Amino acid sequence: TNGPYRLQSWSGNSVTLQAFRDVTYPLGLGLFDHYAIPRRAYITGVQLNGNRLEVRGDVEKIQRFQRTYAVSREPLTGPVSKIDPEDLPICAYVVVNQEGVVADLGKVTYADAGVFTVDLGRSLKPGLYTIIVGLVLGGNEINPDLKTIQYRVEYHP
Repeated sequence: TNGPYRLQSWSGNSVTLQAFRDVTYPLGLGLFDHYAIPRRAYITGVQLNGNRLEVRGDVEKIQRFQRTYAVSREPLTGPVSKIDPEDLPICAYVVVNQEGVVADLGKVTYADAGVFTVDLGRSLKPGLYTIIVGLVLGGNEINPDLKTIQYRVEYHP
């Protein structure tokens, strides 16, 4: 159980703890569910728009029925203010140049337009790049859904 516990009795051979429920105890029922049922986010669209990469996605949601549950996949849409913070993934990306060297990396948060926007116009030199992008939900970084896209920075004198 989550506890807390109170020492009820002890002897030379045994110790008995009594679990009790205290409404002020900070660790409540369901607090560790995200470890038992890790949720995932999925990329449903990746689009280059000028020097921005726009990423759209779905998230898994859990419906509980007493001691059982069902996982459903739903599109991530709408303004941030209307979405449960636990349902907001983070978009992580890595930009690799032709020599296999990491040129940029970072994380972006969800925008009200229904997309994650990666700004690619910062410090990339002219050349061909591979962008690897993934969504991470609830801290579950195990086997994320990854997509790759090629991106060319043109030389402008």
